Amino acid sequence: MKSASSGTSEGKEIRLIESTCEFIEAAVHTILCIRGVYPRVIFKAMQKFNAPVRMGRHTKLTNYKSDVVEGLYQTMKKGIVHKVELLILKQVGKSQTLAENIYI
Repeated sequence: MKSASSGTSEGKEIRLIESTCEFIEAAVHTILCIRGVYPRVIFKAMQKFNAPVRMGRHTKLTNYKSDVVEGLYQTMKKGIVHKVELLILKQVGKSQTLAENIYI
């Protein structure tokens, strides 16, 4: 994500989008840790937005989420994001079922 000059209206909008994406990234990491989607040991306790969060340390997991957040950032810049959902699926036999549907 690249920042524009923060003095302009466009710069302020970009900074808001960046902050929103940073918040969503921290929220997703924390939710995945708390819900036990991945082992707790791959998460590191940190402070973001003056609050405790858990951030993943596993390279594949963090790279994937970074790619997703970058895609969200690009879509938000176009003004076409109406909501963000985190779907957590669980394996039941050979099929997957919705375990949780979280709106962020």
